[in-house]
Amino acid sequence: MDNDLPLGTIYTGGISQSMDIRIEKYSSSRPGTYCKDLVLRGFLYCPLCAKQLTGSTSKGRHAYYTYYHCKSPCKVRYNANGINIEVEKDLRQLMPKPGMAELFKEIICDVTIAICKQKY
Repeated sequence: MDNDLPLGTIYTGGISQSMDIRIEKYSSSRPGTYCKDLVLRGFLYCPLCAKQLTGSTSKGRHAYYTYYHCKSPCKVRYNANGINIEVEKDLRQLMPKPGMAELFKEIICDVTIAICKQKY
């Protein structure tokens, strides 16, 4: 190999600043591991081995199918669409009724003021 740099020297030349910006823009715009159909990835755990479930999408004959599944040999697998719908239903039940949010804010303020008065 024909190299004029001493061993251990970091090569700093070769690409311009504009090329560096383009490379950075390209690498930051590349799709990552996020999938809009797998919003619960990292929040679900396997009922058999208690490991975190991951997710993937498979191409079937007529459509793509997305699943949450376990990485361990237990082979637990759930249809992501069904799980997402059920979790969304549960979350909608937790939403406050109209007017309750304002009441909750007032209660929090009153409790905070009472605690501050006791401390000082």
